Amino acid sequence: GAAATLDIPGYKGPVVTCPVRYTPISGHREKKNNVTYMENNRNISVTLAPMAGKPYLVPVTISIATLIGDIRLEAEKVDGLTPKADPEPKSATDSTTASSTTASSN
Repeated sequence: GAAATLDIPGYKGPVVTCPVRYTPISGHREKKNNVTYMENNRNISVTLAPMAGKPYLVPVTISIATLIGDIRLEAEKVDGLTPKADPEPKSATDSTTASSTTASSN
């Protein structure tokens, strides 16, 4: 995917845009124009941003070209993506104390 930067309320940082493919599995009518169009559609993408402290990405933009027009879904605000910046320690002692008292709840 292509790397870029996103700036919306709740998140400012890197994102990656990946192409998406439509593969009909069930619940569709074979050989219909819209199914064939979507199978061959190369204009579908999702933009993903990292979730703070989590090992996964979340979608912030989805774009789909269809037979009747283009669809674009965009997050206007995302909570929980940007990690809170730790305040800088005032001295080396503060840094040691902060790191020795930090515990993970996970």
